[in-house]
Amino acid sequence: MAQPGHSPLNWVEEALDQFEQPLLRYALRFVGRPELAQEVVQETFVKLCQLDRSTLTVGLGPWLYAVCRNQAIDVRRKESRMSTVIDPTTYEPSGNGHSPEHAAAAKDSGDWVMQQLDRLPEQQQECLRLKFQHGMKYSEIASILGTTANHVGVQVHLGLKTLREKLARHAESER
Repeated sequence: MAQPGHSPLNWVEEALDQFEQPLLRYALRFVGRPELAQEVVQETFVKLCQLDRSTLTVGLGPWLYAVCRNQAIDVRRKESRMSTVIDPTTYEPSGNGHSPEHAAAAKDSGDWVMQQLDRLPEQQQECLRLKFQHGMKYSEIASILGTTANHVGVQVHLGLKTLREKLARHAESER
């Protein structure tokens, strides 16, 4: 019997509060349009509502990301959009006391890094984004991508190595 205030779908509401925005950003990387990303995330939560919680064999986060990823790939195929888009996250001033010039330079540097990230192989991009933008563990990323944690580690390592090399070359050219 459900306790007062704890409906059977309460866990879905909590998941929605926690994961809706990160999943929207994640889906947007695949589909490129906010309205399509919204549809993908809505469908992800519809599937969660249909899920028997007792059958969940991985963590809720990895399950949601895996379902969202599969939905987004399906939508992208239907839309015949096989390329990724520029990172959908926006710059928000931190109010840390830095000058506007410093903030602009930092944003330019961040934009440059994001452009370089977009040039990495798709699997490296996805591993890096899930690791650093979504804070996931290698094992969680592996369950989303259907691979091993070791493979994820290799992809993260290769992606970071490439980004470091590009950053070093970029710094040299700026001197």
